[in-house]
Amino acid sequence: MDCMLEKVEHIEMRARHLFTALAICILAIPPLTEGISLNLSDVRRELAETIWEEVDHDFVIDDVMAFDIKFKNVTHGWALSQNKTSFGDGIILHTTDSGYSWQIQLYNNSTWFPRMEIVGNNMWVTADGGLFHSVNDGESWYYIPIGSESNHFYGLFFFNETLGWASSERGLYKTIDGGMIWNETLSYPYDDRARDICFTSPEDGWIINTFGIYHTVDGGETWEKSHSKGGWAFSFVSDTEAWAVGDDMLAHMVDGKTWIEQSLPNSAYGQSPYFTDIQFLNQTHGWIGGKTPLIAHSQNSGVDWYEQSVPTEERIEAIFMLNASLGWAISWGGHILRTTRGKEIGVYSWSTASNLGPVVIFLVIIIAIGVSVILYRIRKRRYLVSHQQQSQDGEMT
Repeated sequence: MDCMLEKVEHIEMRARHLFTALAICILAIPPLTEGISLNLSDVRRELAETIWEEVDHDFVIDDVMAFDIKFKNVTHGWALSQNKTSFGDGIILHTTDSGYSWQIQLYNNSTWFPRMEIVGNNMWVTADGGLFHSVNDGESWYYIPIGSESNHFYGLFFFNETLGWASSERGLYKTIDGGMIWNETLSYPYDDRARDICFTSPEDGWIINTFGIYHTVDGGETWEKSHSKGGWAFSFVSDTEAWAVGDDMLAHMVDGKTWIEQSLPNSAYGQSPYFTDIQFLNQTHGWIGGKTPLIAHSQNSGVDWYEQSVPTEERIEAIFMLNASLGWAISWGGHILRTTRGKEIGVYSWSTASNLGPVVIFLVIIIAIGVSVILYRIRKRRYLVSHQQQSQDGEMT
């Protein structure tokens, strides 16, 4: 009997050891599957310290609103900001040395400049009641009022040098003659400005505003709501694939009609990421500008995002990548940032991939534990029954 008890205790001890090992796996696997990249974060953090650098210029002012930044080529670029801490006093900054130095190219003390478009030799900038236009890289500008509007114009998009759209706080306008005449789109579906506009063809277009994302297939004559949540900016990879961002939204479209919201980064303070701008150069490489994180980069089609170092704590308002390495960004306070290392990985931040992998692994382990415990109990019972039978047979003999 003592021998039997020793064997039973041995079986029970093995079962306990197996249960303990599986329990440890349960606790260990989810963190490992969630962030294998986090194990390398210390190494990447040192690398990430120099990804973005701030450009020293004379127009950094606390609390000033900065809006947009775009480059025509490696050397020539423009940034939209303000000359003091109030609406109005808009300035257009210009660089001819790849963003190392900046000069005021246009100053207007009665308006602000939210968005710009560069199409060939034409430059357009939104303002109060209309647009400013230049045909010589901003050396001279002239003002084009639109209708009887007195509101701020914000969204702006030109499909080519003659066909374009612009939005105010009250309506959407279209030009077919290079901006000389603008006609209001009477079917504009809401009383709010389109924050961003993009047309993939003269007929097929998208707008995003506070209330949602809207789609047109007739050049902007009629609009249909495509997504219930609004935001700030688009980035189209092709006619059918695009990304959109908002304060608490990252959405992806792959079929030309359906927007699917993606996972957002975790915040230590429980606040929204406040995404403001997004740019995908192609299906693989993309960047997001916002607040938490300030700049994030993906090298695998938006599945995994890595935070890149930024030498400011101010919210990024706009980001422009000329290629996968060279880019610029502008933030609140008028800070202008520059990078020649934009494709480097940075520090792991979050993933938009499904979390079913860790869940499946977790369930498999739970099942394995249950099966193991049942098998050992069966073996234990069989052993006891067999031993009792042997004892009875001995007594009968």
